[in-house]
Amino acid sequence: MSLMYMPRTFTLRSRFGAVIDFKANEEINVPQMAVDEAIAIGAVFADKQEQKILVDEPPQIKAPSVGFQREQEIFDACVKLAEKNNPEDFTPGSKPKLEPIKSIVGYDVDRKEINTIWMKVMSARANGT
Repeated sequence: MSLMYMPRTFTLRSRFGAVIDFKANEEINVPQMAVDEAIAIGAVFADKQEQKILVDEPPQIKAPSVGFQREQEIFDACVKLAEKNNPEDFTPGSKPKLEPIKSIVGYDVDRKEINTIWMKVMSARANGT
């Protein structure tokens, strides 16, 4: 059992059959099998040491770059994918998929932009630069 409380009055009917009557800001014992459900409705552990973090920090989204800097970042991402050479990162037409590029640069990119830069990457690789 875990000692928990909620800031509001609420009755939790657990999918495991437990019925827990939370009274606003009063501690109550919660069966271990119902702890996750209690957390999902807003209950917290009375003991600060037991409190769980439910989710990771959201990824930091940076503002998209512009101009030459943006092109260079996408170019570098394309080079990284080319070196990695994972077939799942490429379309059937052998161009980088949007998602792997987005995950590297950290902002949205569009297909036309990637296609244009990909041609530059392929040209640079063919010329050995």
